[in-house]
Amino acid sequence: MHRNIHVVHITEPGGSISTHTAVMFHQLRCLGILQDGYVNEGGHRISQLAQHCMD
Repeated sequence: MHRNIHVVHITEPGGSISTHTAVMFHQLRCLGILQDGYVNEGGHRISQLAQHCMD
């Protein structure tokens, strides 16, 4: 799987660059993270990344 293909960089007026993520792809990635956490950690512990996904 290619990483960060769902990330879009936009050059703002003034030259700064903002980074945006397509929501659908972010949600799919989070589902994978939650699944991995449940399978690998038994579902009783949660990583910071998995907590981000739950929020």
